[in-house]
Amino acid sequence: MDIARPPAFPTRIFYLAAVLYAISLFVKLGEQPVYLEEPRRALIAMEMEEAGNWLVPRQLGAFYYRKPPVFNWMVMLSAKATGGYGRWALRLPTVFSLLATL
Repeated sequence: MDIARPPAFPTRIFYLAAVLYAISLFVKLGEQPVYLEEPRRALIAMEMEEAGNWLVPRQLGAFYYRKPPVFNWMVMLSAKATGGYGRWALRLPTVFSLLATL
């Protein structure tokens, strides 16, 4: 008895949608100005890097315990990979987090 296989068409559509989704996340990533929470994340990541203290986040010298430091670590790594704390560096961790949810 042959088992009928479903057509490959839905799989191809899924992969095409995933590729288009990934591309759409990078289009104009660095064109919008930095706003809301992004400058704070950059400042905290820069202070952690300058102080050499990766465990205790600080904002303008004061302890900042409102959010865990994992995202700040990602911003620091992104800044090192892109060569500075620009718009791309601040937004790449968010894009990679969204891609990881696929």
